[in-house]
Amino acid sequence: MKRNYYIVIFYIVFIDDMPDNELMELIARLLREAEIMYLATNGADGHPQIRAVFNLRNEKQFPTLSFLNQDPDDITITISTNTSSRKVEEIKNDSRISVYYCKPGEFNGVQLSGMAELVEDTDLQHRIWVDGWERYYPLGPEDPDFALIMMKPSLARGWATPHKFEVSLE
Repeated sequence: MKRNYYIVIFYIVFIDDMPDNELMELIARLLREAEIMYLATNGADGHPQIRAVFNLRNEKQFPTLSFLNQDPDDITITISTNTSSRKVEEIKNDSRISVYYCKPGEFNGVQLSGMAELVEDTDLQHRIWVDGWERYYPLGPEDPDFALIMMKPSLARGWATPHKFEVSLE
């Protein structure tokens, strides 16, 4: 098998003949188009805990949040959740998380991994707020049970048929 090495933002990457600009475009597209994002945290029992969460970057589902996609090189992940949720407790105990985006019909997917941060930023909570979320957070964007989790990925792994890739983003 022929292997090529590319430099992506000053990092050496192994990719099966896939140009780095195509890879970053694929990742950005998956973040914009995947219907669901899967979040993995580390549970208290040591087992991974995986659940589906809103993909706030999905432009069809969340058109008011299109600002999250303005910079194609910024793939910071933003997750809305309940402060009282198990995932928040797990992140407080171990901030390592992974998220997964895929388009199964295209056989394309990406896992992004990094350190999660619980963000307390009222202005950002108001910017992220989506009409209808009152069912989850009755007091609105300043509800004490409304939390934001952010993660700047340090690693991307995935496939873009027929290519597999692993990229350090640090």
